[in-house]
Amino acid sequence: MLGVPPLKVSFGEFSSDPLQFDNFSIDYGDGSHDSLQQQCFEPSGAERICQARIEHKYTSSGTFMATLRGIRKGSSQILGTITIAVGNPLKIIMKVGDPKNFIQKINPDSVEVLWYEAYPVATNEGTPRTLHIGDDIGYSCQGISEKLTSIDYSGQTVTFTRVESERPPGGCPICLSGNTIIDTPSGSVPVKDLRVGMPIWTTDKAGHRISEIVIKTSKVPVSPTHQMVHLVLNDGRELFVSQGHPTTDGRTVGDLKIDDLYDGALIVSTQRVPYGEGATYDVLPSGETGFYWANGVQLGSTLHSN
Repeated sequence: MLGVPPLKVSFGEFSSDPLQFDNFSIDYGDGSHDSLQQQCFEPSGAERICQARIEHKYTSSGTFMATLRGIRKGSSQILGTITIAVGNPLKIIMKVGDPKNFIQKINPDSVEVLWYEAYPVATNEGTPRTLHIGDDIGYSCQGISEKLTSIDYSGQTVTFTRVESERPPGGCPICLSGNTIIDTPSGSVPVKDLRVGMPIWTTDKAGHRISEIVIKTSKVPVSPTHQMVHLVLNDGRELFVSQGHPTTDGRTVGDLKIDDLYDGALIVSTQRVPYGEGATYDVLPSGETGFYWANGVQLGSTLHSN
């Protein structure tokens, strides 16, 4: 786990049955430790959950090894360990196979990796990529730089330097195409033309259509290789939207599949297509939900009021 100080980390052990220990202890690796007891409860309509859980805040930079132990009749058993790397900038040393087979081969002047895109469209299959000193694998739209800074060929390790900074306005491209039509009490308006204070249709928590106002807008630049999802419903509605855009039922557009039911209709296409514009757009209505209609399809917003 990586992060900048202060970094809050949750630790715990979970089961549907009581864990067979009297209590638990955790050594955070920074000179502090805690003991904790398990608690069991049964959520309405769900099976019982037993857990021993605690949070700890790392306030200084460094690499820490946290260890969770179960204690029974005076004897302890290690249940798990995790490495916590805290710092900004942070030096990250990797070898072949780290992390999750990202590093494939270390050469004298390059590193072969298996790359999984997160933006503009997340991929489940890795593609081979060769990195050289100075190459940055961070996402600037997240405010993260992670550069390859050294290669130790004899020791078969590589070092990346990770720096986190404030995210740029708008964040990463998970929004709408600029010509998407938004339903408003004043008529249909392209999302790129909406401004703060303009009226917009949204819903309350009961699902009733109500008039509110736009309280935020965003325009996020995208690369020439950016792709969108062409979402098509069987009633004729269609929409070009980024895969990470939230739906109204807790999913993202990338989670939607052909023959799924969404917004009262069946999905007939979720094809990924090239995007010819230079930016994606989004809006946030005031009110309880943040939902709105884009090309007649109800969506959530990527923006937040705080």
